[in-house]
Parts: sequence; structure tokens; C-alpha cells
Amino acid sequence: MEDFGINRKLEFQERVCQNCDFSYKGFFSPNCGQRFVQGRFTIGESIGWIFDNIFNLEKGFFFTIKELTVNTSEMLTKYFKRATVAYMHPFRFAFLMATISALVTILSGAFDSSFIMEFIVGWNNYEPANEPSSAEIETGIEVLETVKKYFAFILLVNIPFYAFASFLIYFRRKLNFTEHLILNCYALGFSLLVGLPLFFLTLANYGLEYYSLSNTIVTILSYAFIYHKFFKENYFSSLFKVVLQYLVVIIIIAALAVIGAMFNRLFLG
Repeated sequence: MEDFGINRKLEFQERVCQNCDFSYKGFFSPNCGQRFVQGRFTIGESIGWIFDNIFNLEKGFFFTIKELTVNTSEMLTKYFKRATVAYMHPFRFAFLMATISALVTILSGAFDSSFIMEFIVGWNNYEPANEPSSAEIETGIEVLETVKKYFAFILLVNIPFYAFASFLIYFRRKLNFTEHLILNCYALGFSLLVGLPLFFLTLANYGLEYYSLSNTIVTILSYAFIYHKFFKENYFSSLFKVVLQYLVVIIIIAALAVIGAMFNRLFLG
């Protein structure tokens, strides 16, 4: 009761906004929305700011993970009905998990030169007559260095393609494209979370090859789990549709690559 009385007293205390100099009573300026904070900055406050504003934990990061795992259909149904306050925003959730995955991948050494050589040319298995040229090796290294640099972005840029594919496959479900974007943001974030332990595979010989294969399998299984729970269909039916979705995405990206190459040849020389 004493703390409540103190808070009530502070609420009606006259103060001047630290941002716009507007005089008001309460904890937030009605003029600009600035929250009144006393004292100097502290380490604890800064750490709290990082978790609140970057990881957005106050809007349900861990709760979102729990609900995606345990109450998938109920959570997504509520979100599509605009009951969003308890859950982390789908794109922010996907962005956070993509960033964590990219950091873990880089820190694991998966893109170190030795791993790159193993992955691109199977260095230890090549006979001298079959060794790739230095130009081929250099090109391969440049490609993986680019993937390393934009790893998180590459994961995120695929979401619209997966959403379009699921929109086509599940067209009878009457979800619009934006709702499929939301669904696939959560599915991607969930699959990246489930796949995090796989990064330990990169520590083994030819680990990047093992990781790439197992990560693809885990991604497909995770997407199938989300679709199975949300659409309330047989898991193997969802699994088949996710494999089909995966193939559709590959076809779309390959088609865009061919079109881009043709455009570059015809108009850019």
C-alpha cells in the first residue's frame, strides 16, 4: 500500500518534459510521449534497454516461442484476428532468429578458409588431375564470402518466395498473401531456432557439408510441423506440401536468376 501511495504521489507531481520542455503531470509527456526518467544512465538500465528494444522481450519473445511450439494453431489464429500484443512481431521474430543464426554460423568458423575449401572443392578427396583451377577456387571463395556477409539478409529475403509458394499450395484455405507472409516469418524463425544446435556439426571434418544437408532436413520438418499444427492436417500431408513448396521456391529463384542473366546479357552487355 505504501508503494502504491508513493506512485500515486509521483503521478500527480508537476514536471517538465526532458525532451520538449512541456509542463505536465504524470509519467509520460502528452506532447511528445517522452517517459520521465530520473537519475543518470546506468549499466543495468542500458542492458535492460537492449533486451527491451532490440530483442523486444517485453512483447513476448519467449512466450511466442512457447506458443509456436505448444499452441501453434491457437496463437496464429489469434494473431490473424489482430490479437497481437502478447506476441513478438513476426518479422522481428524472423529477423532476430536470422541474426542469431548468422552470428552463430560465423563464430563457429563455418566460413573459415579451410571449411570453404572443403565445402567447395572437397579438397582432401581430389586427385591431382581433378583439382579445380585457381580461378574456380577463387570464384567459389568469393561466393561464400558474399554469403557470409549477407547471411541473415539471404535468410530473410526468401520469406516472400516461401509465402508465395504456400499461398499457391494452400489457396483453398482463404488466407491472403500478407497472412502467408506472417505464417512464414514465424515458420522461418521457429526452424532457425530448432536448427541452432546443428551448428556444432561444423566442428567436424566436412562439417559444413553435413550441416547444410541436416539443416535443410530440419528446416523442412520444422515448416511441416508449423503447417501441420496451424492447418490441422495430417503431418505427412504437410510434409509433402512443404517439400513441394521448397521445390517451387527453387524453381522461382532459378527462373529469376536466368531472367537476370538474360537481361544483363541483352541490355548491359
